[in-house]
Amino acid sequence: MNKFFVCLLSVLLLVSFSLTAFAQSEFTVAGFDGDDIERDWTTHAFFSRMQEKTGVTLTLKQYRDYAEYQKAIDSMLTSGEMPDAFFKAELTNSDLVKYSASGKLIDLAPYLESCCPNLSALLASHPEWREAITLPGGVIAALPSITDVPRYDMLWLNEKWLKNVGCEMPNTIEEFTEVLRAFRDMDANGNGDPEDELPLCFQGPYELKLLAAAFGIVMNDYNVYLGSDGQVQFGASGDNYRKFVEWCANAYSRGLISRESFYGGATAIERVLSSASTDVLENLSVYGSFLAPSVGIYVSNSESADYSVAAPFEYEGKRVWRDLFGEVTTGAFAITSACKDPETLLKWIDNLYSEDGAVLASVGKEGSEYLLRDDGTWYYDTEPEGSYGFSEPAEISYMYTITGSGAVPFYEPIEFLKRFRMDGYVNAVEEPSKVKPYAISPYPTVYLSAEKLTEIQEIQAELGECVDLSLARFVLGEEKLTDETWAEYESELDALGRQKLVSFWQEALSNR
Repeated sequence: MNKFFVCLLSVLLLVSFSLTAFAQSEFTVAGFDGDDIERDWTTHAFFSRMQEKTGVTLTLKQYRDYAEYQKAIDSMLTSGEMPDAFFKAELTNSDLVKYSASGKLIDLAPYLESCCPNLSALLASHPEWREAITLPGGVIAALPSITDVPRYDMLWLNEKWLKNVGCEMPNTIEEFTEVLRAFRDMDANGNGDPEDELPLCFQGPYELKLLAAAFGIVMNDYNVYLGSDGQVQFGASGDNYRKFVEWCANAYSRGLISRESFYGGATAIERVLSSASTDVLENLSVYGSFLAPSVGIYVSNSESADYSVAAPFEYEGKRVWRDLFGEVTTGAFAITSACKDPETLLKWIDNLYSEDGAVLASVGKEGSEYLLRDDGTWYYDTEPEGSYGFSEPAEISYMYTITGSGAVPFYEPIEFLKRFRMDGYVNAVEEPSKVKPYAISPYPTVYLSAEKLTEIQEIQAELGECVDLSLARFVLGEEKLTDETWAEYESELDALGRQKLVSFWQEALSNR
């Protein structure tokens, strides 16, 4: 009997050794990292550190041009000359439907429990996250990027200016209007010139429409939303939307909105700088408020601490704001049928769904890129005597982390990021947290084939252009807003297929 168990144990050890010996440790991976990021995957610290951590070696193909990358995806997945996986994959929902159906992308669902304990635990505690990444039929073709605090395109206000003009953070669109007037009239930046302030800035009609939330309207890129009655509605029309357009037109006519918001924000700053005297240029602050996902889009690090995010304005007792990206971004990591050992790759990527792995991906390595204080807070090591002597934290993102461009397949380490404290810098997590309680997704995630999307693209292109151009013309005064011109706008929407668009998205819901 004892000999039997000894022999059995020997066999089991041999099998175990064989499985380990033949496990794949080298993989080919392709992905997208934008051309605005100075980062080379082949020499990047993140991947070498992950290799040290896991023993997995990656041969990397990085694409910097999005259009080129999209063509490459189609070419690779149709020709059969595929990488083992796509990282920062940027796979659209249509891609996932098409290539999982053809078998080019494998179904990851059967592997998750055994290979991805970190991700599996997250999905178990948040069934809505699992639902968001699951295709019709139960297939999971790609792993997601997940965050508890999505980044919104938010309204930032200059709190120093608020103090200078004696105003509080506004709670309604009426209070916001008074704040903008004070910014316009009261030399808010305190340089002696009451005409060099820009009360409100944004980049075109797309961002401006976010303020329609102050009138109870939150819509998606197709200008539709799902009503509380389960019916899809077209948001860029009707009485409330007209009130929003009227507010914008009045604000613009009174100098509360910068003209360059429709023509490019750089023009505005150049105009102000060209008229400023040399002695005030260095500390000149010109922005009272702006719509942006990040404060750094408009102001330097030295100014960023002056700005805070405003909570959405109250309308009829409620506050709402558009959740642009949601907690889950689909299509971030996928494995192809060319991969002979998906288990090892999934164990590799599961590291990024733990806090340690996610911190390595988004912040870097303790003692090198960041330092911990005794109270648990942390800061970037940017001092000359530091390990690398970075001049700005942004350099760390490019050189040692993998975030900053595209969706990283990970669970963003929010609790860790909340503990960031550094003089002169805004906490990128705390500010969006002010919006999160009020953020809603106008329309749920649906998975449509490329053919189905093509059906509606032409209608959407014409309708979207009509909505945005009409908004710009009404606001800029190129077309006066009257009952007659508004009726003409509504009629044009109908002629361009408004009802067909609404019906399409209603039907898409019934096919989920």
